[in-house]
Order: sequence, then structure tokens, then C-alpha cells
Amino acid sequence: MSLVFLLIATLLGCVVQVGAEPLSPIDPSGMLGCTRVHQSGYRGRGVTVAFIDTGFDGPARELLAWHDVVDGSEVPLDRAVELNGSRSDLGHGTMVAGCIRTTAPEAGLVGVRCDRNEHRVAEAIRWVTAHRNEYHIGVVNLSMAGENDPVLKAAVREAVGKGLVFVACMGNHGPRYDGGTCPANMPEVITVGAARDERTVSTFSSRGSTAEGLLKPDICAPGEFIPTWTHPGSHLFRLSREMDDFRALADEELVELVGENPAYLESWELGADVLERPDAARLIREQIPGWSLLDDRWLVGRGTSLSAPLVSGVVATLLEANPGATPAQIKAALTETARPMAVRFGRVDRGAGFVDAWAALQRILALGSHQPGGDQANEDAPAFIPPAQVLVAVGAEGQGPGISGKPAGCLGRGADFNCAGSTGETQDVK
Repeated sequence: MSLVFLLIATLLGCVVQVGAEPLSPIDPSGMLGCTRVHQSGYRGRGVTVAFIDTGFDGPARELLAWHDVVDGSEVPLDRAVELNGSRSDLGHGTMVAGCIRTTAPEAGLVGVRCDRNEHRVAEAIRWVTAHRNEYHIGVVNLSMAGENDPVLKAAVREAVGKGLVFVACMGNHGPRYDGGTCPANMPEVITVGAARDERTVSTFSSRGSTAEGLLKPDICAPGEFIPTWTHPGSHLFRLSREMDDFRALADEELVELVGENPAYLESWELGADVLERPDAARLIREQIPGWSLLDDRWLVGRGTSLSAPLVSGVVATLLEANPGATPAQIKAALTETARPMAVRFGRVDRGAGFVDAWAALQRILALGSHQPGGDQANEDAPAFIPPAQVLVAVGAEGQGPGISGKPAGCLGRGADFNCAGSTGETQDVK
């Protein structure tokens, strides 16, 4: 197994459930209450979500528009650029796009490729703001973190001031949040933490107080066992395949491999003495950086980077229901209707609670007179099928719109689905 993949997993903090079979995905749309929202006719039609990320690697027709602030590529690609200038086909932006589709199956998508340079992120935000009317952009998703930069903050405030709802991931450093991650630390932004289920905050989800004393995150959304898009050849695709192979090793082989590569022990926060314990294999399996492949276009992952775009999709459905709703009203609708979580999680852990898309929709509809979203619908916007519905819409040999057929081991059951795979404990992340 390549240590390069281990390094990538460590940097992303992506640790998910482990088992000998592909990991079992959840239905995040159902958990969020989006099923009723969709059945009521609100599926994000006429609203576009711009995602600023590492890019997009999929059929170009999935996007209404594409802009690359890093290399100026006119062709969509999903290639991360590190601060040292190195490039890698990471696949992060493709995953984010898949999550948006899960909760807003008919929303438009605009992909903006960027890196972690705060001024380029600000440039990307300004581009989105300038083209918001042209592409009917109502939501901006940023599942990457920057430094506490005044230029970046100014770009976010300008976007929000012109009516764009800004959603950002909280980050995946657990309680060790220093309050400096931008734009997650801004009051204008809907900051999303990760949850294992409707009652439980993920251990890896960052939390804390900003320098101004503002508690973050604002809300929580599913952040573990999330099914979403991938593309062959990306680092996350190959990492997922290698982690599946890793988990399939016999106990003795697993312990031996880790013993021969001490870097695993350090990266997975395991002491050297674990190798001498009779339950060494179990302890190691619980710490495997576990991406998992469902097929060549689907993986299961976790992190607040996936929680945020799920909420961005919810926001798109709310804006379809009431195009006149302001960013502040959208944020209030989400936070004031959020479901309570387990009492052991305080305000600093979970924000207002777990997103309830149906309750938020009722709040938005109750605001008063507004123009129906259908009147502003972009007839040229493609209609897409979210992951949970693709499982029902295509057969084992079928093909979805730009996405491969049903993931192996999955049985479609309306809005619900089930995939063969084991479940286990989870560990820390990003």
C-alpha cells in the first residue's frame, strides 16, 4: 500500500467505518427530511449552487458553467493544487457536487476550481457574485478552509450582501478548533458540522468559539457513510480501493503489515504497544483511514466537506420555494427549526441541532407573499437524479445521467436503499 495514499487520507482526515465488504452508505436525504420536500415539488429547480472546490471530473453537461481561477482550464477537471505548487487528481470537488445533487436533484451546478490560496478563493467568490444573475446562482458552497484573511472575508460579505447564501464546512479537527478557519468563522455564513445520525455529533467535527466569541458550527448534517460521486484515477478513488483491500486482509496479515510500516501507527494515533495486544487487529481496523468504493463512480466517505453541500442542496430547495428569501432568513429557517440532538452535545458541539429540511420549508413558506420558484426556473437547466434515486432509476446494467449504474450490492426501495457491507466503529477525520 502506498504511503502517498495514507498521507492524503491523513490530511483529509477521512476515516470511516471499517469492514471486509464495501461500507454501507446511509440515505442522507431521508435523514434530513428532504424526501417530503421533494415529494412536495421542491427539488431545487430554477436555483443554481456554485461549488468552489478542487474542480469537477464528470460529463460537462452536468454543469451549467465552469470557471478555473488556478490554471484557466476551459475543460472541467478535478485537480488539487497544494500550497507548494504540487498537483494531484484528488477528486474532492466531484464528491461535493454529488452531495449537492442528493438534496437538490434539479438544481443547476456551477463548478469553480480553486486552491487554498485565500486571495484566489476570494477571486472565485467574486466571479460567482458577478455571474449570479446569468446562471441563477443562489447558493455558494465552500468545502475547503482558508486562513483568517480580510480579502477573503470581504468577498464573502459582498456575496452575502448581494443575496447569495453562503454555506461552509466546519472542518474536521474535533474539539481542537482555534476559531481561525475562514469562512467558517463568519456570522454571515451557514457553518455546517457533521453528525453520525440525527442525535450524535461526529467525533471529528470541529467545534468551538471564534475570536469574536461566536459559537460554531451553526447546524449539523449527516457527515458519515455518505454515498457520493467519484471518478476512476483520482486519488480518492484509488485510496478507497486500497483501503478496501487493506480491510480485507486477514488479522495476522494486517498486524504484520502495520508492524512493518510504523508510519501507520503514528498516522492512525496508535501506540507501538498495540501490536503486542491480543486484540491488535480489531484496534487497527477501527483506525483504518477508510474510504470505500461502491463501484467505479461511487464511493462512501465522510467529513464536514460532505455535510456542507448536503445543506447547500437543502438551501436550493428553500430558495425555489421562496426566491425572495434573504440569506439571513434562510439561515434563521434552518437554525430555528433544527431538531434537538442528544443532551450530551452542547450548543458549542452541534450548533442549533440537526437540519430538518421539511420544517425549514414550512418556515420559509410562512414568510408571506413571494413569487413561486417555478416562474424563475431555467428551462435549460438539466434535471439530475441524486444518488439515492439513481439506485431506483437504473438497473444493474443500466446507466444514469452521467453516472454509472447501480452500485454493487445495493437494492433500490423508493427513497430508501440498502447496500451490503459491514458496520463498525468510526474514528477521527477530515
